[in-house]
Amino acid sequence: MNAQRTLLVSLLVSLFLLAGSDSIADIIADSIASTGHDAPYLTLPEDSHSLFLPFINYGYPSSHIISVQVPFDEYPDGTPITADTILSGDEFKAKGILLAGAPQGDYCSDATAAAILVPPHHVGFIDDTFLTSSFPVEPPGCHAVAVEIRFIEPVREVKLVFYGSSSIYTLTAYDATDTVVGAAHQESVVGEGTVDIQYVSDLSNIHRITFGREASITAVKELHYKKDTSLTIDLETPIDYATYKLALALYVGVVLNEPVDPVLLQTLLDKQFAGGDYRGGFVTLYTSAGPVNDSNTEATAYAVLALSAVDQCLRSGACDLR
Repeated sequence: MNAQRTLLVSLLVSLFLLAGSDSIADIIADSIASTGHDAPYLTLPEDSHSLFLPFINYGYPSSHIISVQVPFDEYPDGTPITADTILSGDEFKAKGILLAGAPQGDYCSDATAAAILVPPHHVGFIDDTFLTSSFPVEPPGCHAVAVEIRFIEPVREVKLVFYGSSSIYTLTAYDATDTVVGAAHQESVVGEGTVDIQYVSDLSNIHRITFGREASITAVKELHYKKDTSLTIDLETPIDYATYKLALALYVGVVLNEPVDPVLLQTLLDKQFAGGDYRGGFVTLYTSAGPVNDSNTEATAYAVLALSAVDQCLRSGACDLR
């Protein structure tokens, strides 16, 4: 998926440059002017080529992918876990996750909590601290059903490091509608240490996972996950809005042969400015007061894609302004 995005960004920006720094602005302005409306503006500074070259060289910026590691032998603040503990579920919220047990049938159907077990414990072949399932009341028990890890923000990649019995374990990923996105399976062998199980989605659409095998020990040593902030960047900051959504709204309207909304068009064009200074590219986030950060490769690619679609639609007469 990253390769596809890199290619998309490179192609769009390359076409933008080959066409000339202000040709898209001229084309759109001409198209709109021909309808009798005032033309919005879209211009680039003379050094726009140098502004876009880093995007072509490096493609989709890796800074948008955030990796998070969650070891289960300590709390998010670094405090070691030194005793068996039944969790309420939000102890690791600072790491972006909520935890619970997830029994799938009648077997240990009351094991709806998650727990941390520390050595020495009754699982003799594991000399380590791990996350597992449990009854929600003391003492901890029934550690042989699945656990659920729910992500506060959707993620695109999940990896668990776990100990297991000699069985095949399953990691199942679900989206926001609780529809299965996909699953991974991994065999483990008693006494041979940890193994990894991983599931990678094309998008940041994993809202929760379940992991385990009924009647086999569930023992997760670590969680690793990755999220793509370019697709979820405004979820925790509701006062901020993402520029790419403006571009997608404009583009989808063209695809559906809806009239072009001049207010939406102008709002998108306004996002070429960052902090009051001209940047050339389109900013990532904005509020009602204006842009809140600098230009961004993906937002710029979405904007160019949408504006090109508007130009073609207006020129062909397939759509008009409201």
